[in-house]
Amino acid sequence: MQNKPFIKPGTLLVAHPDLTDHFFRKSVVLITEANIGGYVGLCLNRSSGLDMPSVLEKHGVSWPLGDELYVGGPIQEQALFMLHTTEFASSNTLAFANYAAVSSDELMIEKMQMGDVPVNYKFISGMAGWNPSQLEKEIIKEKSWLTCEANEDIVYCNSSRHWEKAIDLCAASMIDQYI
Repeated sequence: MQNKPFIKPGTLLVAHPDLTDHFFRKSVVLITEANIGGYVGLCLNRSSGLDMPSVLEKHGVSWPLGDELYVGGPIQEQALFMLHTTEFASSNTLAFANYAAVSSDELMIEKMQMGDVPVNYKFISGMAGWNPSQLEKEIIKEKSWLTCEANEDIVYCNSSRHWEKAIDLCAASMIDQYI
């Protein structure tokens, strides 16, 4: 077993064009946690087809913003996370990059209803997870993922071309490493 994680939080996993997995095909995943026990990530570009007003209305919460809800992965699909810029914090917030943190509590909703809204954010249900050897195998042996350091633009991108933009970022990163 490794003593340190293979990749660090803030790393972008971009599905290789040949990846045919049902969920992860053309996915852009941001690693939010990495330790010797494994990795946690949030898929950034998989729409749930739902918006936050309709989701929160079921729980008796009025939501004035028309935010889209994304599907972060096949684990804990009912869990609600908010990926956001670091000037915002709630009672359960994990900052993992200088441009990104993740919160997952009821206070984040209350704060936003009172006007405390992050500069950039995305609501995400569920997450992705890998054990250390699984992700290393998927990246190195299976070549299922392209990797690069994420940035604020790609994390909060809402374009229908999110995956293509992430591929471009990985390509530019690779070129920068060698030139």
